[in-house]
Amino acid sequence: MLPLHFNRPVVIIGMHRSGTSLVAKVLHEAGINMGVERDHNEESLPFLSINQKMMSESGNSWIDPLKNDAQYHSPESALSMYVNHFKIDPNDYALGGKPRSWYLKFAHNTPWGFKDPRNTFTLNAWLELFPNAKVIHVTRHPAAVADSLARRNEIDGEVHDERLNDLQFNLNLWKVYVDEAMKQMDSIPASRKRTIQYERLLQGGKELTDLGRFVGADLVAGFAARVHPDRANHHPDLDLSSVAEEMKILGYTDN
Repeated sequence: MLPLHFNRPVVIIGMHRSGTSLVAKVLHEAGINMGVERDHNEESLPFLSINQKMMSESGNSWIDPLKNDAQYHSPESALSMYVNHFKIDPNDYALGGKPRSWYLKFAHNTPWGFKDPRNTFTLNAWLELFPNAKVIHVTRHPAAVADSLARRNEIDGEVHDERLNDLQFNLNLWKVYVDEAMKQMDSIPASRKRTIQYERLLQGGKELTDLGRFVGADLVAGFAARVHPDRANHHPDLDLSSVAEEMKILGYTDN
């Protein structure tokens, strides 16, 4: 019997501007469906919408993720999230007006996953629905992330917040996300989690091969044309003392 993918999505977490979009795009192009309807950041719209709703209802947001204590629980069922992710026609899975979950699990046997930096904080909700999910934490040098957030803040049509013009604020936000991601990853069995550096991923090689083995897909085939390894090492000279502990744990130096 073929493996059933219904309960085994690949969930991507990590700080904004850390390469989560690249990982999602590479996975999608390798045959892991990251959402029929995705935005320009490769985020599956149904999961993005629920993440935003859960955080908003608790008084939190992506830029203030810990403003209030919150225990997140998805308002949707695993089946409805799956159906919305794939945009499955209700007529394809309903019998007498009721979902045929057994049918979906066998007929729609497609590897899948979803990416959203907000998953870093709502992961418990998704693991309640999909307890066998695999989780990928994507990291990037904090100075590069701080700079990228500030640059994006200047682009018309993108998310704008005056606080993002402050590189130190951005460093602190990186720390908040990374601390939460590491805490979440600690509770997941080793066989179902990977932490990868954006910089190493851009080099291809073993990092890419290992990630492909983890998700069960060949990620090498079309990867070289998509990435530019020289993008990895451009970041401003900042005081990184406030994030030194996290950098050491994640394998980053202060340069």
